[in-house]
Amino acid sequence: VRSRRQRQMCIREGTKTIKAFCEKIEKFGYIPGVYASSYLYDNDINTKKLPKSTVVWVADYNESVSTSSAYHIWQYSRTGKSDSIESKYVDLNYWYSKKQKG
Repeated sequence: VRSRRQRQMCIREGTKTIKAFCEKIEKFGYIPGVYASSYLYDNDINTKKLPKSTVVWVADYNESVSTSSAYHIWQYSRTGKSDSIESKYVDLNYWYSKKQKG
């Protein structure tokens, strides 16, 4: 079991690594994005420390998103169906962004 201090250090280090990745992606002219569950956003990633251009994509299969973090895309199902895709299941998402840069 990790202490509160150890947990905070893990969150800081993980967020620092994700931020560095997003900044590198942005430097090469791309829009950075992070995909994780509501649980990870609430417990392991501080999205407020990420570059403002980062697209936050949250996977949460409940009736509504449970994370307190701001997000752009909500993956609400991983068991969707599509007649035009030859796969048992497809992911279903809502995109809440008004305008995409790039």
